[in-house]
Amino acid sequence: MAKRLAILLRRDQGVRVVLTRDDDKTVSLAHRVEISNAAAADLFISIHANSLGDARANAVETYYFGAPADGDTWRLAQQENAESGMPIGAFRELVATLGDTLKRQESVTLAHFVQTQLLAVVMRRTGPLGAGVKVAPFVVLMGLRLRACWRR
Repeated sequence: MAKRLAILLRRDQGVRVVLTRDDDKTVSLAHRVEISNAAAADLFISIHANSLGDARANAVETYYFGAPADGDTWRLAQQENAESGMPIGAFRELVATLGDTLKRQESVTLAHFVQTQLLAVVMRRTGPLGAGVKVAPFVVLMGLRLRACWRR
């Protein structure tokens, strides 16, 4: 999906796209942030496909960085951030101190745009549920110096 999106952005929008990985090699979350910051990117979109026990389960949700409103999202963030070595408590402290910055406002706008567009495209093919735009403290979004969203 990321490669297809990169092709479309390059071809249709003339956008310079930098992929943090282009094969099935694992790239750490911290290294993805380093790549994005070094590229002086204007925005960051992380695409993640979950493997679910029920093959019929089909949902699209988009996240931006911040404090989640529910325990399920905290647990998801803890699971996704496990490789970073930072305990979830450290994220809770950091998120609690964040103000409503321009980067955050732009990330919210980007997340809503990505969710709407992706849902419109994917629904034509498979009819997923729109799980909405959510906020979570994913480490891959935390260290970026740019607006960002994480699509799951």
